[in-house]
Amino acid sequence: MSVSDVARELGVRWKQTPAELKTKYEQAASEKKNVYQAEMALYKNQASTNLSPPETPQTPSSPHDFQSVSSFMSIQQSSQLQFDHSDTNENQADFDTLTHEHDD
Repeated sequence: MSVSDVARELGVRWKQTPAELKTKYEQAASEKKNVYQAEMALYKNQASTNLSPPETPQTPSSPHDFQSVSSFMSIQQSSQLQFDHSDTNENQADFDTLTHEHDD
């Protein structure tokens, strides 16, 4: 499938997704957007008050690189990271439901 075919199919599947499932993902996206905006405001404030340019964080290229990148983060930054693996199985079940609806 081409990228446009995949995007088109995702649009079709999103339109057919039950409202309660859409609400769940839209709420999560909204919460993550709020966190992003707060962190960006903090970053911009720190950047404007420092004389030297802010340190650009490195993005790990693979999961194995995360440990070395995390060593550059301050304790305060790393304590703010929260990984919620509790809904991994639930999200996988939602994904399976959505993807298998159209396989028939």
